[in-house]
Amino acid sequence: MLPQPPESFRDLMEGPICVTMVTLMPDGTPHATVVWRRYDNGYWLVGIGKESQKYENLRANPHVTFTAIDPQNPYRYLEVRGEVVEFRPDPPSEWWDELSMLYTRQPYYGNFEPEENRDDTGIIARIKPTRIRANG
Repeated sequence: MLPQPPESFRDLMEGPICVTMVTLMPDGTPHATVVWRRYDNGYWLVGIGKESQKYENLRANPHVTFTAIDPQNPYRYLEVRGEVVEFRPDPPSEWWDELSMLYTRQPYYGNFEPEENRDDTGIIARIKPTRIRANG
């Protein structure tokens, strides 16, 4: 069974909150980026570009940590540790449009990102949580 957050923290798992994602660089130093993500049946899904440092890092070492901070109270947060269990292609950028609707209520391409930037270089990383720590 996958670790679950306390019910009182579900908003931080499922809501449109940007999270900090930490991967490890080839030399072992941390690489932190802010990402959109989706919580799906116990797993975290993150869209990344095939050319990104995140993708290279996760291919070499699938371990990752997220921090989701409550925008109303920075002392209330979730730390999620996990590992990538699957990389899958983003078919015709559907992922970005779906995620953008959650975060911005607008399609990604044509609104948040110019339509001419639509391509098939996206990857969806499916991350299995191994530990969830709630604070606050």
